[in-house]
Amino acid sequence: MRHPRQGDSRRWIVERAFALLHQYRCLAVRCERRTDIHLGFLDLAAALICSRRLGNLPGRS
Repeated sequence: MRHPRQGDSRRWIVERAFALLHQYRCLAVRCERRTDIHLGFLDLAAALICSRRLGNLPGRS
């Protein structure tokens, strides 16, 4: 197993974030023409992803 270089670990984090965001079809396809609506969908998707991840933390009911 090779050890990751300095920039590799950061790249994997970004790639994982993009993969999570591509679960939402309207972001992956870019069905909205208006930038403000697209950014709203992006914010909503990020909030949903964070909410799901925080819900899985131990000690949280």
